[in-house]
Amino acid sequence: LYVAVLRRAREVTIEHYEKIANGLPTPLLKAIAVVRGHGAIMRDNEPYFRLHLRALANSDLPRVKQVLKENYLTYNRYFSGLIQLAQEQGEVHKAVDAEQTAWFIMSQGLLMNLCNQLSMNELQEAGYVDNLLEDALGHISLIEDPLRLIKEMLARPSN
Repeated sequence: LYVAVLRRAREVTIEHYEKIANGLPTPLLKAIAVVRGHGAIMRDNEPYFRLHLRALANSDLPRVKQVLKENYLTYNRYFSGLIQLAQEQGEVHKAVDAEQTAWFIMSQGLLMNLCNQLSMNELQEAGYVDNLLEDALGHISLIEDPLRLIKEMLARPSN
């Protein structure tokens, strides 16, 4: 049951990612929106994220270790796929390693998950995610001010 719930957590997370990204015009903007929306996903699905942290503590169990590995590889494929598409569409420098960038994005998600579980909201309240995105995108993005663009797009009411 434990392993099944961990798998379901992965499915729910990807469903939320798709819901956030749906309707956005470019892969880079989709990735930005998902990263920015991750905090809300954690809050809305707190039992899954709490279970995930407990599973990490039990990762010496082979079945738990395997499902966690599958989860992380799935998340990495999701983000690296968006980054590769962004490269193909000229939004991101070709020299960027999509897989490594995806792992970096995920490491920040783990940090936010940990902070959320400990009720350490100071980073989020200080704009950590947006500041990190702005700094990172300044190095890899080929479109002008993508963070501002995504904020404007997400602020518009949907039809």
